[in-house]
Amino acid sequence: MSPLGFWSREWFESVLESQKEGLFEYGSVFFPWWARETDANFYINTAKTLMWIECPWHEPTSEDEIKLYRIICELLEKAYQLDQEMDYPWDEWVELLTLLGETKKAKQMDWASTQSSI
Repeated sequence: MSPLGFWSREWFESVLESQKEGLFEYGSVFFPWWARETDANFYINTAKTLMWIECPWHEPTSEDEIKLYRIICELLEKAYQLDQEMDYPWDEWVELLTLLGETKKAKQMDWASTQSSI
């Protein structure tokens, strides 16, 4: 397990079997802030880390939860502005917008997610 999600035993075995050159690729998907640049990867990985570790995934019951949901959505928006071709957590993004009561934006995002998979 890492801040970006769950990793199977098979994944770790493939890391062990990889050549030194391949370790960079594994590290870049395992560690949220692998690169020094503040690029789209930085923003999307920060959002995913907050979703995986901090987000309670229910209607916000406090100002802190509202702020957290908004921060995550802002991070995803910033990443999308920088690189629209990344693998975005569309369903989760739409769910957060819905929980924030931003249904119009959630519907637009849901439509955008279907277009990106075509």
